Amino acid sequence: MGLLCKTPDQGGMTVRRLCILHLRIIAAFVFVAVVFNVSADERLPVLKVDIDTYTNVTVTAVTATDIYFTCDKGMLNAKLKNLEPAVQKHFGFDPEKARHAEINQAQADAAFRAAAAKPAPAAPATNLVWSTDLPGALERARAENKSVLLLFDGSDWCPTSAQVAHDILYQNEFMAYARDRLVLVLADFPHQLPQSNKLKEANANLAAHFNIRYYPTFILLDTNGENLGGVLGYTQGGSSAFVAKLEHFRTR
Repeated sequence: MGLLCKTPDQGGMTVRRLCILHLRIIAAFVFVAVVFNVSADERLPVLKVDIDTYTNVTVTAVTATDIYFTCDKGMLNAKLKNLEPAVQKHFGFDPEKARHAEINQAQADAAFRAAAAKPAPAAPATNLVWSTDLPGALERARAENKSVLLLFDGSDWCPTSAQVAHDILYQNEFMAYARDRLVLVLADFPHQLPQSNKLKEANANLAAHFNIRYYPTFILLDTNGENLGGVLGYTQGGSSAFVAKLEHFRTR
């Protein structure tokens, strides 16, 4: 894969490179990531998945096969087929649709692997830069009176990452807001994209510090590196809703 910007060791990654990584899987996976709006941000006191029980659950997205949620243990996802029948019904689980979605996803996996060696498509050009250096980003945020948006991502394998990139990160509203209010930091966990051992270790330490268990995950930090109060994944409503949540965390 050709690099069109600074390498991780040089301290930054442009949105153009993120676009190239994500657009390769959008075409293959976007149909799998269709979300049922009725379930977004719904709160459940308890969610049982097979023999596991989760409390303080907030549903962030539901697909034909999976439910994505935050809970007392972090950010997770589970197969709808492993939920209790009443909960399956509540979230509109259809075994036949789920079966077809899984078949389609397996085919998409194969298509993605086959396309991996092909040149990446053209990507939108922006002047946003995603740093890989959190301490440096915090210094810049202090100097510019901004907040730090930290993204934990699975750029070259996670279909939800592709959906977030398409629906939020590449939209003009987010890009304008980010230029004015944010310093962007990427902690990426790719399966195929080469990374230095130093960067891998730094990203792993960040994920452990923030207890990251789901990708993509956004955390908004103040200039001291403290969480401003929110953890975000896929956000219903696209860039407008995402920006509104970020501004709520920044100003409360």
